[in-house]
Amino acid sequence: MDLALLEAERSQLHYGIQFPAAVAVALAAPQADYRHTALRWSAATQSIISTDIPADTPFTLALEPLELTLNLRDGAGTVLTSLFLVGQTLATGLAWLQTAVTDLGADGSKISWIAYPPDDFPDHPLAHGAAFATGQPEFRQLLIDHYALTHQQLTTLAQTYPQAPSPVIWPHHFDLATLIPLGAGTGEANPAIGVGLSPGDGSYGEPYWYVSPWPYPQGELPAISAPATWHTQGWVGAVLRRSHLARDNHSAMVEAFIQEAVAVCRGLV
Repeated sequence: MDLALLEAERSQLHYGIQFPAAVAVALAAPQADYRHTALRWSAATQSIISTDIPADTPFTLALEPLELTLNLRDGAGTVLTSLFLVGQTLATGLAWLQTAVTDLGADGSKISWIAYPPDDFPDHPLAHGAAFATGQPEFRQLLIDHYALTHQQLTTLAQTYPQAPSPVIWPHHFDLATLIPLGAGTGEANPAIGVGLSPGDGSYGEPYWYVSPWPYPQGELPAISAPATWHTQGWVGAVLRRSHLARDNHSAMVEAFIQEAVAVCRGLV
């Protein structure tokens, strides 16, 4: 697997999901845990979708990752209007979005880019006026497959831990994740286990699955079955990297990793 080509497509998608995220931040009803800014994975359409947006014509905005297309859909899922991102810049895409949303009866002028902490969002030529490119669709398909697999695994996990919220994609780090609360409190004072998929980041330049206990444990960590490992630089969690998967039966390996790692992490918090 060519990690440079994978990173290029991951970056295009990461910037692409900022469109539905920006709509949600500007126009969705705020929630205390910021889940209104999170995005959903649609198993039916293999796309990444905003929360429902109130308007004269209520809508969602979806990024279709394989085609690099933005779709505004009504409450029934019908596509109202679309923008093919290839050849578009962030600026031209935002202008289209503001106009399209205004046409649906919401205030499109409120939509602007989310401001992330300095040096905590990947830099890319798109941030400096470059246009989205056709790129390598096969690498986008690889990421789609991983998101689809993970969404299925996390949905199944929720049957064992019904207190865990439905999995969402966070636009800041592009991870698809859920959180298993282990106490009765809320916020950072409450012990919990985060479970999810990162498509690759500063920790690993490839997709990886993680199970991370909170608060982070101190001292020596217990054994975990190979090929999973413990990550301890900057954050603590069990990790299964894509390059460590067997050629076949990815789903079974990911499922076994999640089940074991969650059980181990429950003993750490």
